[in-house]
Amino acid sequence: MGAIPLAATAASAVAAPKARASSPSIGGEDALTLDPLHEAVPFPLGTCVEHQDMIGVPGKVLSRHFSQMTGENYTKPYAWYNDAKQFVGSAGATEIMDYAQAHGMRVYGHVLVWHAQTPAWFFQNDDGAPLTNSPADQEILRGRMRTHIFSVARYLAMGWGPFGSDTNPLVAWEVVNEVIDNGTSHADGMRRSDWYRVLGEEFVDLAFEYADRAFNKVYADRSADRPVTLFINDYGTENAGKRARYLALVERLRGRGAPLDAVGHQFHVNLTTPIAALDAALDDVAALGLEQAVTELDVPTGVPVTQPRLVEQGYFYRDAFRVFREHADSLFSVSFWGMNDGGSWRRESGAPLLFTDEFTAKYAFWGVVDVELPPRPPS
Repeated sequence: MGAIPLAATAASAVAAPKARASSPSIGGEDALTLDPLHEAVPFPLGTCVEHQDMIGVPGKVLSRHFSQMTGENYTKPYAWYNDAKQFVGSAGATEIMDYAQAHGMRVYGHVLVWHAQTPAWFFQNDDGAPLTNSPADQEILRGRMRTHIFSVARYLAMGWGPFGSDTNPLVAWEVVNEVIDNGTSHADGMRRSDWYRVLGEEFVDLAFEYADRAFNKVYADRSADRPVTLFINDYGTENAGKRARYLALVERLRGRGAPLDAVGHQFHVNLTTPIAALDAALDDVAALGLEQAVTELDVPTGVPVTQPRLVEQGYFYRDAFRVFREHADSLFSVSFWGMNDGGSWRRESGAPLLFTDEFTAKYAFWGVVDVELPPRPPS
């Protein structure tokens, strides 16, 4: 964990990867022979990672084609604790921070407060009974949230230097994740999670308050001005109804003075998702004057995986990244949820990412670059 200055992350000039004499063909180009993909877009380009993605060939692909990384599981709440309920740090988070520091990459934190993959004891009394919304139990849960957030901040600052310094690669945190309900049964639009059950909507405000204090004040470099961008994040924002509930919460938070900086769109979408829906989601956040990010992008082909579907996937990625380029002024980053099809959580739905299992470039890769693709298959 030595002091290695971080490289610049946003290119002012956008260069396309290596030109080809003919249209791309599946399995035809080794990822390590291609020019860096992140240089083909005007915003930081990221992916989620696990241990296997940072070693061997995957590790070389990671540092070559991406400028930002997110822990798929290593920085979720459960990852920091042992079975005795003690905060012990995360070996996976250490690996990510070391890799990013060594390769001049940014780290995007995922996630501080979430209803899932959080230790069950967070929401229990010492005797194992569920916490209630009594004042005493609310104070217990507030304390656990604050302690968790400050413990994570201290761990990452003690190991890699203050946030905003040249040696610490962490640039953002998803402070809260997936807090909006999928349906309309609740007037406030909020998911009835354990966090909500005990603290109500206040838990979101508290999470941002504690994160801002920890990452942008107590453990920040004294010369840095808010070095860690604080995100709210959710899926389904391409759907107008859920997006309306999401942005209504964002407006309430801002009205109450919560230190929310940016809005995340997961964009776990499909080939049938209208590109216009992605555009509308980005438009609506940009209209609020907030930064935003695409945080977990993947686009399965459907099954079976066929050549026409792979070509169509290339066009989907092409059109989506045309929209992203149009919104570059408000985009903090765009991140894929995985590097190759075999490592994707949606692989059973059909080849969702840019590279094959063997790390050869698909039509999807060339769609991101925005070069000529084979003729589009008939509808």
